[in-house]
Amino acid sequence: MIVKSKMPHFFYDDENSDGIEALNDYFLSWTIRCAVDYTDKNKKVQEYAAKILTFLIFKDNSDEQKALPENIKYLRVDTVKQIMSIDLIAEVDLYNNGAFEKYVLVFENKQYTNVHDDQLVRYKSLIEKHYDNTDYKRKFIFLTGRDEVPSVDVKACIDAGFKFFAFQELRYCFDADTKTGNYLFDEFWFRYFFYDKGIDNEPSAPLSKKFI
Repeated sequence: MIVKSKMPHFFYDDENSDGIEALNDYFLSWTIRCAVDYTDKNKKVQEYAAKILTFLIFKDNSDEQKALPENIKYLRVDTVKQIMSIDLIAEVDLYNNGAFEKYVLVFENKQYTNVHDDQLVRYKSLIEKHYDNTDYKRKFIFLTGRDEVPSVDVKACIDAGFKFFAFQELRYCFDADTKTGNYLFDEFWFRYFFYDKGIDNEPSAPLSKKFI
């Protein structure tokens, strides 16, 4: 059982913090790039990152009982953030039970807001056009920092052909009691998106309220 830390959260400020969605983009980008089996690596970080990436690629909302593949080896993960108004795009090369496959993952991340206008439809159209006549398999993914995906976002995702998950679901991809020893990884995945999410050090009223 992990003892809760009383240290202030690196990833938590107050509920109105600007830029928290961008922070999540950066950390997700770093996490999935850690899935590649580098020579100089933290084995636990690589293992947990690979489980998160496997979940993102192969998990399907329409079949919750579907088992995820286990013999995945990640060869390359390249990412780009905030291009064509899309939060995060990742190209992934992997071996799936010995078979070479290529994926492009398209992420829309939300924290305190919801999907607006037809942004998911537009993003999907841009990516389909850009990757037309390529051998990349496309995966469109919506993530929320809330405990569960709001119903309005679920509908928007279904209409646009996006999968949808809460960050919390990614956290349950790996062992709840065994940290990696990498401070940033553990601070994000074990504290911020697992057992206390800032509650221990949250002020009684956000300081920002005093300036409104």
